[in-house]
Amino acid sequence: LVCHSTANFTEIKSIVTSVLSNLGYSMEITDSENKTFIEGRAADVTGEAQKGTSKGFFGEVSPEVITNFTLEYPVIAFEIEFNNN
Repeated sequence: LVCHSTANFTEIKSIVTSVLSNLGYSMEITDSENKTFIEGRAADVTGEAQKGTSKGFFGEVSPEVITNFTLEYPVIAFEIEFNNN
């Protein structure tokens, strides 16, 4: 999670891309319907590398979730699961 006044989708996409790239994964990003995130500002990601596969999601957390946790700034988040083959 990242929380600050200018947190946005572009920032979290850049973080996820960097993590997967630096670990040697090729990746594919697709639209996501994960309700934790703002519609249109979320994505699913799958990756492949010599050492295994990965799948996950990322995006801008919805205002409802931010309010429920009494946070004051936008929040971006990602989760990636790695599987060794």
